[in-house]
Amino acid sequence: MSQQKTHAAVITETRDWIEKAVIGLNLCPFAKAVYANDRIRYCVSEAASEDSLLADLSRELRALQATDPQTCETVLLIHPGTLTDFLDYNDFLDVADATVEALGLTGKIQIASFHPRYQFAGSRPDDVENYTNRSPYPMLHLLREASVERAAQADPGAVAIPARNVETLRRLGLEGWRRLWLADPPKTKRESRHCPERVYEDSSFRRWPGSRLLVARKRVPYIAAYDTACASALARAGLEADALFKLSQVAAHTISAPTNAQTFTVSP
Repeated sequence: MSQQKTHAAVITETRDWIEKAVIGLNLCPFAKAVYANDRIRYCVSEAASEDSLLADLSRELRALQATDPQTCETVLLIHPGTLTDFLDYNDFLDVADATVEALGLTGKIQIASFHPRYQFAGSRPDDVENYTNRSPYPMLHLLREASVERAAQADPGAVAIPARNVETLRRLGLEGWRRLWLADPPKTKRESRHCPERVYEDSSFRRWPGSRLLVARKRVPYIAAYDTACASALARAGLEADALFKLSQVAAHTISAPTNAQTFTVSP
């Protein structure tokens, strides 16, 4: 398989996840417009080491800051060849945040995290709430803070998104998720032998009260009371997993997907 075809396959699976999960399940109400208007850049990194990925991340951060938002609103830096172990990926997030600061982009761009083996602290590997941040490949989502703030101000109900997402995934269930698009990737040896207590929560879409931004990522221990509150809300919900699955399929097929997605990588 050629390199170009490999990149195309990675992007196709990523777009499928966006359509069926992120938009289809309405995990992010703000994603549909950006996706349909073709303002996402999909950059597939060939990095096989953290140093190489860091170089790619630095280029993408600079490029996003220099690009008109009407041309490119956000970037998905997808890196299939490195940080496939979630604990390694989780550790790298501190390096990524430090890079944002070193480039003078604090308050301008932030990074959200998605991984095939994403796991919130205090959860078990197969707990369905982990799937709010599970993607087909490891990736770093580069977000403009001004855009995120506008989206939060435009939707007074944004604070309820975290709990609603957990309810949605629990109603859907693991089997419903697998019917949507992909099964789980195999667990790595390192993930198998380490305890979940080492994993910290990426609080994207979770720490809005008192926060200026919609996504204010600060990895903190998972709060048991939050999980309890979501479970109570779930008990009051009436949707069945099969109905939710069908709803997501309908939503995914009614998206006006862009025909020419941006798939290039920025040159140094």
